[in-house]
Amino acid sequence: MIYWPGASFVWPSVYRIQQGITYKGLGDLQARRAAGLATRERLAALVGPVAQAAGLTAPPALTSDAAALKSARDSAVESYAKAVTELEGAADNIQGQDPERRRLAAHVARTFALYEWSRLLAASGDERGATEKLDEAKKARDAVATEADGKSPVALPPELAIAPEAKPADATPQQ
Repeated sequence: MIYWPGASFVWPSVYRIQQGITYKGLGDLQARRAAGLATRERLAALVGPVAQAAGLTAPPALTSDAAALKSARDSAVESYAKAVTELEGAADNIQGQDPERRRLAAHVARTFALYEWSRLLAASGDERGATEKLDEAKKARDAVATEADGKSPVALPPELAIAPEAKPADATPQQ
């Protein structure tokens, strides 16, 4: 298949896949920002009492900013939700050349969006939500494996990796 930049204008499904991947990227950026703010909050909780005990004040960079943290987490969740919606719609309405590859690309991107969403929820302390999104990511992974004839077309994180089938050892001794 030849790359043609105008494909997204001709085939809406290509545009939706690209839009879904963009939303996933935005979600990833906001999730990283939220993780940085959460780390800063944990560090402030560790350094603050020690600084007070020593009669010092903690650096301003270590002050807690709960509003910014909540905003970053909410933005990331919203972006992941948009990504999943766009990629589901794209996978259901593939048009143009090579629809199987495009459908597979949409399913792979959706799998990673759900996985990253589950990681964000786990880091935020929402274990139930994280488990639900990880289960959805596994279902999306299974859809990818089904479309790719049982093989994963991409390297997956350990939580999503498909274990190889166990085969019995060969009973004949080698000489």
